[in-house]
Amino acid sequence: MANTSDFDGLDWSGGGYHGAPKPSEKDVFPARVQDAPWKAFAIAIAKAKLGDFTYVSRLVDAFDENCDPLVQKQFKLVLADTAPHSVVDAIAAQLDTDAEDMFGELVFDFAEIVAFRGRLTDIPALLRAHEAKHHLRDAEIIPFYISDILETAPSVLATPGYLPSLSEHRTLVLARLDEVASELSAHGGMQALAYRAEQFSVPWLAKVALTAVRSGRMDNDQRRRFEAATGIDCSSFYKKGRLQPLTAAATLEAFLHEEAEAPRFKPGVRYFWGHPIPKS
Repeated sequence: MANTSDFDGLDWSGGGYHGAPKPSEKDVFPARVQDAPWKAFAIAIAKAKLGDFTYVSRLVDAFDENCDPLVQKQFKLVLADTAPHSVVDAIAAQLDTDAEDMFGELVFDFAEIVAFRGRLTDIPALLRAHEAKHHLRDAEIIPFYISDILETAPSVLATPGYLPSLSEHRTLVLARLDEVASELSAHGGMQALAYRAEQFSVPWLAKVALTAVRSGRMDNDQRRRFEAATGIDCSSFYKKGRLQPLTAAATLEAFLHEEAEAPRFKPGVRYFWGHPIPKS
């Protein structure tokens, strides 16, 4: 496979998934992911790009206290973008019951994997994960994940430190959760996948990103989500690490206006490289 000695992670202001290490035709997925993590990483991405998500599910095997931090972070990104629903369900269940006993970085990484799916019924598990680790600085990211699902723009739901207690934050989050579930009742209610308070869809994701880029701002997560879902090369969105708003806007607009592109992505379905992500 390609040399990974100088690989320091997927670059969201550079090549993104198009810059991921590529396996050779002779490479075989390792029996133990921990024994050859970058080979497993490369094969899992390459196979997922072809619509085979079998190997993605195996990446979870590497998540333990002995996992190299860079490996864990990169595996987390791929799982958040590609994991079948059964894998995310298992991770959400673990957060719901075991977050207090898990080490902090694992909780935060699992929270991202769960949050990127956007299923409303997972919000209580994300709340419990935050409450279990709220004393750790990095726990502040979890309320932002929650806000990204439930709100068009961040409010106090994303910054519970401004509230008198975690209990009040929980009350506000659950109230907003009920509102969004009611608004999405025709799309599954609590089982709906949501992003920015609307039913998730790839075109909606592109519209949100386009609004951001037209204002001169687009966070790396938006580029990452769009590239992961569509397979469209977004490396030109940045030049020397700086956002190129006109270039990014042109790509997003072309996607939304191309008759053969946006319409093939069904609402309420997660995709990777244009392939629907399976249930299991």
